[in-house]
Amino acid sequence: MARVSDYIENGSVLRSKIAMDVANGLISKTEIKKICENKEIANAFIGKKYLKKKEQKEWDREYLDEVACAAVAECFNEDYLLYLSEVGEVVRKKKASSININVILGIAATVAVLAVIVGVVIWIRHNSGQ
Repeated sequence: MARVSDYIENGSVLRSKIAMDVANGLISKTEIKKICENKEIANAFIGKKYLKKKEQKEWDREYLDEVACAAVAECFNEDYLLYLSEVGEVVRKKKASSININVILGIAATVAVLAVIVGVVIWIRHNSGQ
């Protein structure tokens, strides 16, 4: 559970720390809303909306990093943090599914190589016995 005190240091809001924790899935959407209710956090907002949103098909790790960096100077508000959370969630799911596909392809390649080796051994034994 994220605490507001984790994101305020010497009276300054640590916007980039909040953004990175949101991007990495360490702060839930419910927690984002709770953090944004805090007056100190709300006073650090830049703008009211995040206006540079892209379509989901364009979301990847590079875009997630780009959006996370916006907290430093471009934009920082509840809409931005919720969007960043959504982008992060989708990118993490894409990465997890690509890892699963790579594991499946690796296993399939190993089985194919083993099948070829067994086939060659059987062929050699069959031909050497004649």
